[in-house]
Amino acid sequence: RCLSDWSSDVCSSDLSEQLTIGPGLTIRVLDLPTLIKVKEEVAAPKDLAVLPILRRTLEERAKTKN
Repeated sequence: RCLSDWSSDVCSSDLSEQLTIGPGLTIRVLDLPTLIKVKEEVAAPKDLAVLPILRRTLEERAKTKN
């Protein structure tokens, strides 16, 4: 299900990852860059508070890929 305030882009399969969390149970989650974008645009205090951690995680992932 897509977030009602977002375009279909956010719900696109290329912006999310599919994870199997148990036998016969698969979920779809936003990829990290999209999650950061969503939290920036929502801009609620709890979303803004976690942004530095998410950005740092994205930076660390980029380092390990190189």
